[in-house]
Amino acid sequence: MILLLAIAGLAFGTQKMRGRMLAAESGAETSKMAANTAMQERTMSERSLADRKKKSMALLEFYHSWVPHLRDLNGAQSGERKVVEFIKESNVFPLSQKFDEDKKTVKGQLIPKSLKATLVLEDDYAKTLNFLGALEEKVPACRVDHCFVSRGGAGNDIHVELTVQIPMADVSKLPPQ
Repeated sequence: MILLLAIAGLAFGTQKMRGRMLAAESGAETSKMAANTAMQERTMSERSLADRKKKSMALLEFYHSWVPHLRDLNGAQSGERKVVEFIKESNVFPLSQKFDEDKKTVKGQLIPKSLKATLVLEDDYAKTLNFLGALEEKVPACRVDHCFVSRGGAGNDIHVELTVQIPMADVSKLPPQ
């Protein structure tokens, strides 16, 4: 009877150990499959990331080429100073110049607000048109909203009414230099 109990105990223990071993093997197989799936997903993600980097490289280069210009125009005074200095450099006669900061600001954006420069110029035809052409070079981020050109008061003069929008970037959103 004791021998039968010992054999039954051994059989029961062996079955328990075999069940644990099969569960461990099944768990190991599941883990291997999960690891292989994770490796495949990682490889696909790396390829996708490399592809996105490749596709966005031109856009990033474009963005980084504009960063210095945006960094220069970080406030109303800097935009106003840049335009006034350029008028003086160009030796164009301003009849009036008015600068207004945009009332609406878009929080969280790279360019939350802009400066509106309203200029009335009257001077020599060639000098004034050269000023208009070089304005984009001097303040490349600006956008001409309104430009009205008419005959000036004397001889070869032209009268120009110009409204320019100058973006003012949030310097904290720009990448470090």
